[in-house]
Amino acid sequence: MAERRGGTRGGRPGPAHRRKQKLVFTYRLLVMLVSMRLRLPHTALAELFRVNRSTIAAAVRDTGVAS
Repeated sequence: MAERRGGTRGGRPGPAHRRKQKLVFTYRLLVMLVSMRLRLPHTALAELFRVNRSTIAAAVRDTGVAS
């Protein structure tokens, strides 16, 4: 079937391959501190760091600290 399709599918990699982090560790730490201290919404932090809101939410979630 792969031959009829023209090759194997190039879908998303499996769970062993994680996507590259869009924020380096120092920015992730800064996002967490600003989020905790100033209680800015994720949308505002995303604009500040010029990334998607979901990237900010993942950074805050990955720290393990409840916001």
